Amino acid sequence: RLFKTSRFDFTTKKRFLRGCDTLSKIHNHEYVIGYVENGKIEGSPYLLMEYVEGGNLKLSQSRADENLEQFVGNILIDMAVALEHVHDSGFMHLDFKPENVMVSRNGNVRLIDFDLALPIPKALVKLSKMPGTPSYMAPEQLKRQGIDHRVDIFAYGVTAYELLTGSKPFPGETAEEVLRQQLDMHFL
Repeated sequence: RLFKTSRFDFTTKKRFLRGCDTLSKIHNHEYVIGYVENGKIEGSPYLLMEYVEGGNLKLSQSRADENLEQFVGNILIDMAVALEHVHDSGFMHLDFKPENVMVSRNGNVRLIDFDLALPIPKALVKLSKMPGTPSYMAPEQLKRQGIDHRVDIFAYGVTAYELLTGSKPFPGETAEEVLRQQLDMHFL
């Protein structure tokens, strides 16, 4: 993956490099994308990682890929095991969603994109910015309250729900709409 951005986009560049560093520390797992190296080519940062013949989970869902139906149980388990490995390695992913789960043609899973990942804090931490994708964020994340790695578990649940039903449990385009859906949810 070659990183191209304005040379003044320091936040994005910093996230990319942090993602490379995180992946280099946790990649030795069958369900996390393999890390080879990162560096610069002609002044542009790059990340060289394992090639996966397939697509991300969101793309597979949109194409009604037959592999999803055949391997859905394995995919759900493998995603959970990948996330457990990330947490056991001391990190929270903070952007767990179908777009960040690669699925090969034979149903193998690789968790990708660690640009937002952070070390798991010793106590709940309030982030200055709200990283991630609103549809997969836990209520405390959307309310900008203290969080830890458990927000990834919530995102896993949303992803699993979407994989099994074909729709999100809390639809919305903005963080506010998603939070309103979460808070208005009536459980029987």
